[in-house]
This record gives sequence, C-alpha cells and structure tokens, in this order.
Amino acid sequence: MRVCAHIGLHKTGSTWLQDSVFPAILQGSDWRFLENRAKVPKDKAWRFLEEFEPQRDPRRYMISCENLSGSIDVNRKAGENWSQYRNCIKFLERRSYGPGLIIGFRNHKDWLVSAYLQTEANYINVKSLDEYAEAFTEDDLSWSKRVREARDSNLPVFLYFLEEIAEDGGEVVDELCRFLGIDPGGDGLNLSRDVRNSRKASWASTSVYKGVRVFGRSAPGRVLKKSMRRVSGGRVRIEYDRAAEWASARAAVIGSRRRTTPELHLSEERREFLDWDMAETLRLMEESRGRKIKIERV
Repeated sequence: MRVCAHIGLHKTGSTWLQDSVFPAILQGSDWRFLENRAKVPKDKAWRFLEEFEPQRDPRRYMISCENLSGSIDVNRKAGENWSQYRNCIKFLERRSYGPGLIIGFRNHKDWLVSAYLQTEANYINVKSLDEYAEAFTEDDLSWSKRVREARDSNLPVFLYFLEEIAEDGGEVVDELCRFLGIDPGGDGLNLSRDVRNSRKASWASTSVYKGVRVFGRSAPGRVLKKSMRRVSGGRVRIEYDRAAEWASARAAVIGSRRRTTPELHLSEERREFLDWDMAETLRLMEESRGRKIKIERV
C-alpha cells in the first residue's frame, strides 16, 4: 500500500485521528503526510490522488480529508452526500496504485445531532435539527450501503465506529497500525500516554455532547479571528481588529450560546430504517474486521 486515504465520514473522530493518532503511529515509519499536514484540503487531496505516480515517488503517503466522502453543509442537495461518497470510491478504485481506505462511522442519531451543531455554528440562519435531518435521504444515511460500496471496490479498507474507540480504543489503534503495516511496539500504543487530543483538552474545543462549539471563522479575503479568550459566566468573546466584522462572524459564537443538546425527533419509519441500518453496518463491519466489535449503542 503506497497511499492510504482517510475519507471521513464527518463527525467520526477525524480531528482526533488527524491531530493525535496519525502523528503518533506514523512517527518513525516510512509513511508521511502531504506537505507535512495531517489534514489536507479537499482540492489538494483530490489533485494528489489523481496525479500520484508510484514509479516516480517511492514514498508512502497518508491523506486525510473527510470532505472527500460527502458534505454536512446546510446547503447541500438531497442525495448529494451519497453520490459524492460513491464517486470518491469509484475514483479511488480506478487508481493504478490501489490506495487503502480508512472510513469511520457513528450511531446515526448522534451523527445527525453532531453534524447539525457544526452547521449551526457555521451559519447565522439555519434550519431546525428535525428539518436538517429530514433533508438527508435514506441513501445519504445508509452506512451499510457505504460499507458495501467500499468492500466491493476490492481496495484495502479499514472500517471503524466512533463508539468503539470509547469502548476499546487501544485495540482499534493496534488494528489500524497492522492495517498500515506499522508495529505499535511491544507494549502496544498507550492511548492515554501516546495519543491524546490537545484540542479536546482545551476550553476552546468542540464538545458535541454538550452542544458547544467555539472557534474562529474566516470570511473571504480576510482572517476574522484575532484572539479568543474566556470571559465571565462561561461565555466566550472573540476580539477583532475591526468591530464591523463582528456581524460577519456572528455564526462563530452561536454554538457557545447553547446550554443543552437539541433533541432529535424522527418519524417511526425513519427511526426503524436507521436502527436496521446500524445493526446491518455493525454486522458487515464485524465480518470485515474478523471479530466482535464492542460498542454500547446499536
């Protein structure tokens, strides 16, 4: 395997992998990041995957970009998430160098809430959570369909659930190392010592379960965020060079105002489909990984 593409999905621990896991396990190996960046912008990732010529470059590359697998943007079209994922798999399948794939999944309901919270933080006017969720088609939300698409590609694939990281994270990382041909060491990789998410330890972090997202935003042509600091009452103020830019960046603090995670209401038909799809995805993933997967919620 000369290239491995981590393509998402969104909200399945991608930041943790990019900030902490990949740098820790790839250190000292012959794997490298494109431009020394664990997370690659979509256009650069796509261009590299299209133009890479193994006969001219003997190195091995880890490319991580969750935007390759779809979009959680509020302005996406119905069905776009699935079609983008499928096109990505077909594109990678046509590469002569046979890239490996790393794809993460998550309980659908938690995924929808987390994706909505990120979208809410990015936009001033957003739909309600229920409207946002209903805009996804069954194809968009069928994880089992995605697993089958990846397996049918005949590319090397590593599949994981975000929930199993909490249950058995050390084993997941060890399996990932074996997938990449890396020796995690005689004692294995210590998650608490060797792999930690510095963003999660910071007050300026993402907490999907508390429904809080605090971060700086950039507007076209200029960087808005200048500094960020905690102020009284647990609220956050972002200071800018020009006060007029505050209105343009209002979306950056919407998430900090939420006190509780919103409740998702699904139709009975949609709920039954998601429950079935989660169980089917787990079955297919256990088949692919060759072992039982420990997760609390199915």
